[in-house]
Amino acid sequence: MESWGRKGTLALNLIGGAVACYYYGGAGDQNQLIVAGLCMQFCLFGMWSALYAYTPELHPTAMRTTGTGFASRF
Repeated sequence: MESWGRKGTLALNLIGGAVACYYYGGAGDQNQLIVAGLCMQFCLFGMWSALYAYTPELHPTAMRTTGTGFASRF
């Protein structure tokens, strides 16, 4: 996350997740389904990790917990 930046990491993980979702939806057998599902979860968990590191930086220190909680509810 430090080398690509917050937004770059989010974008890369979302694009990887979208590609994996495409292959997950078009899986022809169980092995393809498992591999695409694992790739999809890897990318989407990476996105959530980056998101929760990025959202607190958007709010002032005094409002950080409220701002992160508000942003997480959507």
